[in-house]
Amino acid sequence: MCKLLDWIRATFFGYRPQPPLPKVGWATLSDPMAFIVQTRPDGSRATVHDLLTERRHDWPLPLGWARCESVLMDDGSVFQAFSFVRPEHQAGNGGQIVKVGADGFVRSVATRDGGKSHMQFFVGEGVGGTGWIFFGVDAPTGSWRELVATLAESSWSGFRPAEFGRAFTRYRLEPVAFTFAVDGVTETRTVHTIISEHYDRDSIPGSGAMERSYFGKGYGLLRWEAWGRTVEPPILDMAQRYQWVAYSDPPGEGWHLDDIRTYTNIVRCEPTAVPMMY
Repeated sequence: MCKLLDWIRATFFGYRPQPPLPKVGWATLSDPMAFIVQTRPDGSRATVHDLLTERRHDWPLPLGWARCESVLMDDGSVFQAFSFVRPEHQAGNGGQIVKVGADGFVRSVATRDGGKSHMQFFVGEGVGGTGWIFFGVDAPTGSWRELVATLAESSWSGFRPAEFGRAFTRYRLEPVAFTFAVDGVTETRTVHTIISEHYDRDSIPGSGAMERSYFGKGYGLLRWEAWGRTVEPPILDMAQRYQWVAYSDPPGEGWHLDDIRTYTNIVRCEPTAVPMMY
């Protein structure tokens, strides 16, 4: 009977039944917040009120093009701030809001491109979907944890969609060796890292775009990659920005890297406020 009702609703009303909401399995992470917030030199967590004495730039040396800080907000969510280094690119500061849910999943709640007039919210949690899931406390080592997230995008956080988009999602916890630079001096650091992939459809073969994020324990967002299947104009400095790290591979044939930021270029600075979005 349920299948018949679903067929009638899909045929005549365009309804698509949603997959069951995912549940986390056996916990491998006791403190997921450690992977989305950066720590201060004394080991405590950085907050939005701190004055930064170092900035996390991308590559190439010496200053790259962009910076990212991952700091704790007063409401317990995390602000991952994006700001540009060079004046000619400073249309505005952007960022994303990330939170740990009571169900054990870490989600992107909202994002904003620098210079845009509004936030972009990822809705679904609490209204029949999941929202944008980055990872859960059950992140495995040695394999992927897979699920299909259900979400919609809106400029209004209270939006209740009639239908959700589906996004194949997978994540894992692995040691990853990154090249860091501290005031121009390079070194290799192996970081316990969550690798998270978010696709634009409910399977990898059916998708045309993917975003891959690396969340390092004690660092927050360390790296972001955008992959696609369509041919895009090449980024002129891609070779300077890109350094291969573990799992930085195409998910299949026909995929290519469209954009990348690796925030492991640490530059000391005079005390500076965390940049806000505008």
